[in-house]
Amino acid sequence: MKAFVNEKSCLIETTKYRIMIYRLLEKLFMEPIPTPGKDFTNKVLKAINDLDMNNKDICLNQGIEILKAFHNKSLLSNIETLQKELAVDRTMLCRGINSEYGPPPPYEAVYMESENQQTQILKVIDKYNKMQISVSSEVRERPDYIGLEFAFMAFLCEKELEVYEGKQEEYEEIIRLETEFLTEHLFKWIPKYCDEMIKWAKTDFFKGIGYLIKGYISEEKERNEEQEG
Repeated sequence: MKAFVNEKSCLIETTKYRIMIYRLLEKLFMEPIPTPGKDFTNKVLKAINDLDMNNKDICLNQGIEILKAFHNKSLLSNIETLQKELAVDRTMLCRGINSEYGPPPPYEAVYMESENQQTQILKVIDKYNKMQISVSSEVRERPDYIGLEFAFMAFLCEKELEVYEGKQEEYEEIIRLETEFLTEHLFKWIPKYCDEMIKWAKTDFFKGIGYLIKGYISEEKERNEEQEG
């Protein structure tokens, strides 16, 4: 039995795990639900099967369990029906078409009630600018859209891994930006949206995703607090 764990190895593995999660969440909100829907759920569930079920966070475990149960049930579903149900559910959860039938759309400024929306959007853009990146003209979403914020976190984690050795100042700057973006943005509004997502989702797939995201953000907050301590 190994009595000691290599800290460098743990940090690298943790960062790779974070990249996988953020890229998965980015795809869920940025890519269209493909036909057939079963292929989509199989792809997502394959990634989810790699997640650690022995998490401290109850929400994360609950989300994974709901998603795995949904996957097993979907194996007996009609492919076209499944694809339509998922596409309709995501449209309702992400577009905010009618307040009587779904949640406000997942834009940060919408959920930061105390802030002027334009001011909040500019704060997000400022963080992107610090990494000298901007939202592609091909992306028809506001900069504060949930999928773009997850993509930015994945990008930061990838940069963290890239400069881990030999570029101490750059590495510390990336860590600082990650901490700022999490504490000033994701931690403040993502859990609120997840609560709405869980409340309104018509499919267990997106209900499970709501729990998974809320639980993962909670784990990120705990990891961040430990890092600062």
